[in-house]
Parts: sequence; C-alpha cells; structure tokens
Amino acid sequence: MLALALLFLRGDFIMPALAFSLQVNSIVRPYAFDLSTWEIDAIMAKVRDTVRSPVQGISETEQAALVRAYMANVARSRTHTFYRAAGQRGPPTPRNTPATHELEALRRQQAYWRPQVEATIEWQVRTVLHDAGLTTLGAVWPPVRFHFSELPHYLVVSPRKFAVSLGSYLQPDVPIVQMDAIETAVDRAGVAVDQNRGVRALVDDIGGFSTWPTMVLDTTDLRWVLSTVAHEWVHTYLAFYPLGWHYFDNGDATTINETVSSIVGDEVGDLVLQRYYPDLMPPPAIDRPAPTADEDALTPKFDFSRDMRETRQVVDQLLAEGRIDEAESYMEARRQHLLANGYSIRKLNQAYFAFHGSYATGPGAVDPIAQLEQLRAARFPGGLPAHRT
Repeated sequence: MLALALLFLRGDFIMPALAFSLQVNSIVRPYAFDLSTWEIDAIMAKVRDTVRSPVQGISETEQAALVRAYMANVARSRTHTFYRAAGQRGPPTPRNTPATHELEALRRQQAYWRPQVEATIEWQVRTVLHDAGLTTLGAVWPPVRFHFSELPHYLVVSPRKFAVSLGSYLQPDVPIVQMDAIETAVDRAGVAVDQNRGVRALVDDIGGFSTWPTMVLDTTDLRWVLSTVAHEWVHTYLAFYPLGWHYFDNGDATTINETVSSIVGDEVGDLVLQRYYPDLMPPPAIDRPAPTADEDALTPKFDFSRDMRETRQVVDQLLAEGRIDEAESYMEARRQHLLANGYSIRKLNQAYFAFHGSYATGPGAVDPIAQLEQLRAARFPGGLPAHRT
C-alpha cells in the first residue's frame, strides 16, 4: 500500500533509491519467482515424507543404488532434452514419437524416485553432520531437508562506482533474450536516477537456495549435489547464530557467511561421498616436481581463478579511483580474453563481481580469505572430527 501511495507523489519527494526500487519492481514483476507458493508445496511434501518415510523398508545399500540410478536417469533425460533442443532429431515431430515417449518415461521415473532420493541424501548428510559433531544439544538442527527443483534466476544490481549487490529472484524459465531486456531496462532506470553513475544489472544462475526446505538444482553431479545440500544446510544452521542474523548487514558479513558455508559444505559433501559412494571420489592430487624453465615455457599460462582474481583487483582499483568507464572497458576486454580461453561468461560487470565475490573461495573474490581456512585448521587440525574417526 505504501508503494502504491508513493506513485501519487511528485518525484521530488521520493528518495532516488526508493524511486529506483519502485522502477525495478515494476520491470521484474511479470517474471518474479513465487517463493511463498514454492515453500508451501515443498513443506507439505516434507510433512508427508515425515509421516511416512519414502525409504521405509529399503536398506542403506539399496538407497545408495537408487541415488546412483536417479543420477543416471537425470543424465539420460538431459541428453534427450539437449538433442531435441539442438534439433539433432530433425524437424518438430508429433508427441507420439518413440523419442518423446522415452523422454516422458524418464521424467516420470525421475519424479517417482525423487522423494526417495531426497530422503536418502538427507539421511546421509545428517549422519555425517552428526558424526562430525555439528549438532545442537546432540541433534542435527535444523533438520536436513531439501528439494530438487529448477532454481530461480537472480537479478543482481550494483552501482557502477563499486561492486555491491542487491537483487531479486526471477522465474526459472526466463529466456536469455528476456534476461538481456531486463538488464537493459534496469540499467536505464539507474541512469534516470543518477545520470553520473547509474547501475549495472545481471541476471545470473544460482546453485541452491537456503529456504527451508532448501532448494537444490537437479543435476547429474552427485559430488556437487552433496556439497550443495550441506552448504545450504549450513546457511540454515547459521540463521540461529549472530553470523546468520547479520547476513545482510554488509558485504563482509555476507562473504564470511558464504565462505563458511562453502568450506563446510565441500568438506561434509566429500565425507558423504567417501562413506557411501567411495568409487566416485576423485583421485588424490599427485605431488609433481616443479617444472623446469623449459617445461614452464611450454605450459599454458591461463588459470581461470587466478585471472579472475587479478581482474577483480584491477576493477576495484579503477572504481576506487573513479575511472568507471575505463573499468567497464577493461572488464569487457577480460571477458573476451576468457572467451578466447574457453570460458564463456555472458556479461562481466560490477554486478557479476558483486554476486560472485560473495563466495570468497571462488574465483570472483578478491582473495580466498585464508584466515578462515586457518581458523578451521586450528580448530580441527585433521579436518572435521569425522576425519579422525
């Protein structure tokens, strides 16, 4: 009601930030993600699963085999979808073709298995968390609950003069053409508010969403799924502590929260993989002798993480000096450099670094926050307690 009333006031009386927020809300409203409906459906599904477990009467071995079968099923479904989208099955055909029937059968099987697979992974992650001592009064709290889902996109908006983030969630099926249109419209709205500086927008993907139950992308990479389920659980765990309460206070609090979740999520995910799917663990890193000068000269120099951190450092310096146009030209040049080295980024701007810089273990951050790694190592010299069992 307040926002509606403000529409009747003269623009002089509306703070620029509020006017901009109203414009952005108007731009994204047709594509906004309905989180409340998703939450109600997901919670009701988990209530049903709590009343009667989907894996009741199924052994641990059978549950793990079901997870493997589910991942293989997702892979086959994705392959069918890709070929159809790429047109490699020829022109459009009626829905009663064998290929269409096969894809629909795969999706039905996937939907049938999904509650059982979710319950299995929840139990496996909960068991590792409990054994690692990540408990509250002897129990894993909040309960590990997640739902495979097509994830919403995230509209990131950052001022041009520095990389900080605000944004909103959009529907999963927004096409790329519409993403570009939304970004352009938001950029123009920012110029209308502040012609000297403006904003930069980016619609990007997310890997998970720390609602409860948490939202996780339905994908074929089991190691990634396990670490993401654990990562999103850490967010819900931290919500009961000061670090979680202050998530939105400033960029540093957000970065520390995301980094803690990434460190713990990756470690717990690998513990689950090692315990229940040991054959899927990646081989240990091999210590290789340092290359000679001649070998080093022949070795490709490109390193995505290193290059992105260097790019972020240069961009931050240029923006701090007020050289905004130069920073944006530099980012586009770096995007082309990444593309030439096999890394396709649709748009590299302040909003990109504002979003990806929240994960200090990732390449978009200024540095990997070694202090957090050192703190974890000091608290658990051998890793999480489960590593020593």
